[in-house]
Amino acid sequence: MGIITKTMLNLMLTAFGQIIKYFENNPEVIKRGLDKMLDEIENYVEKTENKIDDVLVLNSIKMLRSVFDIPDNDEDKGEN
Repeated sequence: MGIITKTMLNLMLTAFGQIIKYFENNPEVIKRGLDKMLDEIENYVEKTENKIDDVLVLNSIKMLRSVFDIPDNDEDKGEN
């Protein structure tokens, strides 16, 4: 990994840490943000032709949602 990549990664991790610290008193805000992020990953994976990632990634996301109590509030799917 190059020095620029390491620097950018460190900056991103620092920024992410600060964002989490800012919202740590309101876990519902974090859950909504994580739900949106996981929705984007699900949407991308569902559009790919590869069905192996459907099994691996989508099931992993279901497990993450369950373990961390992140409801799937994706209204356009009609799921909760």
